[in-house]
Formats: sequence, C-alpha cells, structure tokens
Amino acid sequence: MVSNDYKSGTSEDRRFGLFVINITTKCKIYLTECQRGVIVGSQEEIIMENNKSLSGKIKCVLICLGIVVLMLLVQAMGIIVPLLPKVSEFMKESGGDILKAREIMGEYVKSNVSLLATLMMIGEIAALAVAGIWYYFGFVKPEKARKAAEELPKEKEKLSGLKKFGFMFCGFLATWGLAAVLSRILSQLFPQTSQDLSEVFGLLNQGSVVLTLLIISLLAPIFEEFTVRGIILGKLKKYFGPAGCIVISAILFGIFHLNIIQGIYVLPMGLFWGFLAYKYKSVIPGIICHMANNFFGGILTNLVNPLIVFIVFGALTAFIGVKCGMFDLGKKNTEDLINVEEN
Repeated sequence: MVSNDYKSGTSEDRRFGLFVINITTKCKIYLTECQRGVIVGSQEEIIMENNKSLSGKIKCVLICLGIVVLMLLVQAMGIIVPLLPKVSEFMKESGGDILKAREIMGEYVKSNVSLLATLMMIGEIAALAVAGIWYYFGFVKPEKARKAAEELPKEKEKLSGLKKFGFMFCGFLATWGLAAVLSRILSQLFPQTSQDLSEVFGLLNQGSVVLTLLIISLLAPIFEEFTVRGIILGKLKKYFGPAGCIVISAILFGIFHLNIIQGIYVLPMGLFWGFLAYKYKSVIPGIICHMANNFFGGILTNLVNPLIVFIVFGALTAFIGVKCGMFDLGKKNTEDLINVEEN
C-alpha cells in the first residue's frame, strides 16, 4: 500500500507512488464499469429469457396438443384400416353416398359386437406401440444415457413404504369418488352424450369379456399414461413448473377422451396421476391407478356412495400428504430447463 508519505521520499519514490495510484484508479474505474455492464447484461438476458420462455411455453402447449391429435389419429387408423375392404362394399351399396355408407358401416359394426372389440384392441395396440417407442427412445433412454455420462446419482424418489402406498391408495379412492360424482352430474346435464357412451360400453360388454377387460383395464391405461404422463409431461417439464405441468397435462388428458362428460370428470384423476408422475418421475404409479380405476370403477359405483368416499379418503389423502411431506415437489427442475433439446 502506498501512503501520502511518498511525497517526502526521493524523486524515484514519488514517480513509483504516482504510477501505483494511477494503476489503482484505472482498475477501480474498470471494475466499476464491468460490474455495471454485468448488471445491465444480466437484466437484458433475463428479459430475453422471459420472452423466450413465454413463446416457448405457448409453443410447448401447442406441440402437446398436437401429440394428443396424433395419437388419436394413430388409434383411429388402427380401427379403420382393417375395415377398408368393407368400406368399398358399403360405398357401392350406398351408391356413392358417404353419409349412407357411414350408416351402413355403423350398423355392420353394431351387428358384429366381437368385431368392434377386436378393432378397438387393434387400435389400442397400434397407439400403444407408437407411444411406448416414443416415450422410451425420446425420454427414458436419453435420460439414462445422460446420467451415465455425467455419473449422476439416482435422483428418483421411490414409491415405497407404507405411508407412500397409503397416500397413493387414498388419493386413488378420493379422485375416483370425485370423478364418479362429477360423472353423475354431467350425465344429467348432457343426456345425449351419456346415452352415446352407454351404447358404446354396452356394445363392448356384449362381446368378449376377455377382450373388453384387456382393452379397458390394460391397453388403454398404459397407452394413455405413456402419452400424457410420459411424453406430454416430459415436454411440459422443459417450460413449466410443477403446477403448470400437472394442470396442463390433466386438461389435455380430458381432451384426449373427445367428449365433454369424460373430459371433465377425468380431471381430478388426471391431476393426481400427474402429481404422482412428477413427484416420482415415473409413469408406473399412474398406470397402476389408471388400471385400478378402469377395472374397479364400475364395481365400486354399485357398492359405495362416491360422495362419502371422496370426503373420507380426500381428508385422509390431505392428512397423509401434509403429515409426511408428500406435497413437497420442490422448485422447478433446473435440469429439465437446461436440457432443452427437443426429443
């Protein structure tokens, strides 16, 4: 350090002292300008990141909506393609009238209930194959490779232990109860849609019981969980926090069903299954709950009061969740924001 006593020294000492003071002053000015530039630069980067984030979020939601449409088209093609040889016959029979041919095809399918179940099974298998391959190679495999390359420890919280199982079980029953209550209300508000749904399920029940159970309780849950809580939730994680991911995926899950009754009453289940998928970073809890809902849902409706089930098990879910810290999802996963490459 150079003090003011340098003036009393020799000429060389004075020159050296002035040199040091000059350098020190310039350094202070430079550091001040750098700090100011960093602050301004950081503010500009934040603004640009926010703008990018907003446009990215909109784009992400539209992409996820496109995924829903794509998967529904794959499912529909699996049902329609086997009928193509018959379609030409129906067109000839109707004299080229598309509407009349559609009516004839509808009557043909209704008169062959086993065919309807078979076609639906083919559609589910085709859609499940596409969703499963996409989910594995687009999300599961890259994540495993990334962690192996960076030698990262396993971060997944395991769904094990009595408390966690109790939380999932109570949450499953609570959301089923609320969904059943909503279903009854919506059936009164939209009687025609309710009648159409009853006819479809009635036709399925007239066919093979094994095929019906295979479609409703096995293939459909796995396909929908791979698509919604696997692919779509994986996309949403790059731009949204826990609440955004869970809510948007639940809404898209409702849209997936293509009718207003199911589209609304599945929202509670979609929220809870999305919560489980986000918390445990796995589609397995959602698949288990989805299978149980589709298999036991109709049975439970005839045995218990859904409103009471919702109140009792909803309270238990809230109690276990708060007591055991189940609702702690943490902040937005920064790794998901860093790895923004499109899968």
